[in-house]
Amino acid sequence: MFDSVDGFAPKRNLSREEAAKIFSNFAINVLCRKPDKNLSIHYSDVENADPTLKPYITLAYQLGVMKGSGMGDGTFRPFDAITKAEVNAVLIRMILKSYLDESKTEGKKWYSEYNRVATELGILKQGAGAEAVSRNNVALMLFRAYKNQVFDWRNIDYFSYVLKSRDLFVK
Repeated sequence: MFDSVDGFAPKRNLSREEAAKIFSNFAINVLCRKPDKNLSIHYSDVENADPTLKPYITLAYQLGVMKGSGMGDGTFRPFDAITKAEVNAVLIRMILKSYLDESKTEGKKWYSEYNRVATELGILKQGAGAEAVSRNNVALMLFRAYKNQVFDWRNIDYFSYVLKSRDLFVK
């Protein structure tokens, strides 16, 4: 059964390799971000990734929005469905041009700060966790992260668009 005529397949989960392309294009074409070509990463599990998406996996790393599996094991998990917490973290990293505190402490997940900021900004209506996220939900989160916010053209390493209220969230 088809859930899409145009190939968008809104109810299908988004893979991490597909997400790398979406987020890289958004960071470059909308927020005017520049990849740091001096950064290189060699994930041990991307040799069988879609060849049209492999460059975006590296690009997402060079843009500072995706840093691999988060497991510290040198993997990217290209075929895994991206989780709602991961999408949320990438969106917040992009609009703030910064990572937030990802330390895990008792009762606190690595994504707790990202959830707090996203809820405050209206990107999330309820917390994000380890659940896989559908493509239509990613599109909605991306819309809320960009269209419902106010951005400034600021020089943080170079000029690009960042959330106007960035200083409230980045220490």
